[in-house]
Amino acid sequence: PVNTATTNALAMALTRRDEAPQALTRAQVDRFLDRLGEELKDRIRRQDFRVRFRTTLSAIAGLFRWRVREPYALLAAEDAAAARLREALLEAQGLLPETRASQQELKLGQIAAIIAYLDGGGDPDILRRLDDGEEEDGDSAEP
Repeated sequence: PVNTATTNALAMALTRRDEAPQALTRAQVDRFLDRLGEELKDRIRRQDFRVRFRTTLSAIAGLFRWRVREPYALLAAEDAAAARLREALLEAQGLLPETRASQQELKLGQIAAIIAYLDGGGDPDILRRLDDGEEEDGDSAEP
């Protein structure tokens, strides 16, 4: 199940372990892309921008390390799972301005950076960019 502990563990494994791309199958990558895209939208709908929002973004970006195995993988124009993730991210971008999230521009920029990477551009050092943009954010659905 998707929860804070599993999202954090997945993000840490994908972003910090050199072996991560070799440990995954393509089916797992596709499943993670789908689940994480839905998780990000769920965090925004709940207006919960604490740890799980950031670790979801990191886990998504960590999946781009799959390109170590398949250099042209995860391009939205040619990959169905990447295209679904792109659509989920676009939806997340549309939902975010309707929330009370602090640092909305930062969050929108992080999502845009992932979309750019799915489109074949973007910053190849996306993981560092997300880490550099991390903030301690007390946002939540509760007042």
